[in-house]
Amino acid sequence: MALIDTSKNKASTTPNVYEKIFEVVEQFSEEENAAHLRKWRDKELKKTDWICAIPDHGMHDSYMTYRAALRNWPSTSDFPDTKPTL
Repeated sequence: MALIDTSKNKASTTPNVYEKIFEVVEQFSEEENAAHLRKWRDKELKKTDWICAIPDHGMHDSYMTYRAALRNWPSTSDFPDTKPTL
């Protein structure tokens, strides 16, 4: 497949970065994608463990809500499409 490089008006046989990313993403099954996202969630929980010990931190309640959303995320209808946010 030839792609048109519009910046130089030349044909290119090299896929652009986005096409390469989509090719890689399409290679994962739904189960593999879910497992990857659970690992991401576990890392987020680990990164925010410190806030549990500091109840007078200004964002303690926000972090606790975020952590609860992370823990519950796989059982919600939003999984895996919408990641919880802080």
